Amino acid sequence: MTYKMCSKCKENKSILFFGKDKHKVTGLTHRCKECRKEDRLGYYEENKENCLAATKRWTLANSNKYKETTHTYYVNNKERIIKRSLTNQRNNKARYNSYAAKYRASKFKATPSWADEGLINSKYWYAQWLSETVGVPYEVDHIVPLQNKVICGLHTPHNLQVIPMVDNRRKSNKFKEK
Repeated sequence: MTYKMCSKCKENKSILFFGKDKHKVTGLTHRCKECRKEDRLGYYEENKENCLAATKRWTLANSNKYKETTHTYYVNNKERIIKRSLTNQRNNKARYNSYAAKYRASKFKATPSWADEGLINSKYWYAQWLSETVGVPYEVDHIVPLQNKVICGLHTPHNLQVIPMVDNRRKSNKFKEK
């Protein structure tokens, strides 16, 4: 097996750890893949806005190629993508419950532009935390329902309360005046 020294980390590594570079005499990059990855991540962190703008420009200019590439990747990795998505949902229940509620609320156009999403998300996080801590399932309930025959509420922090799932299901979308 042939070895080469990385110019950055100064370690002798197998040539398998180096990328190809047709401009070099050896045909390989002078830094190992790990060091190049660190450099790219460092550059990205320092120039995040420029990198994101460049990616957006390329995507718009090459929309057909982008769509074809992403579709091909999805078709070839469908099972892995679905598995990763389900794992992510299980590990981030509060976030996905928040997304689901936001989606439902958007159907009714019930979220005003001034609503604080951070406070809304914290209610869903608190419900998940209570469920795990107490051992009883808790849910986030709209005090004034989003859809009702008499009144329609908003998806805002002030209209949300964390209550046991049993009480939330019993309440349904009924509204009781205080």
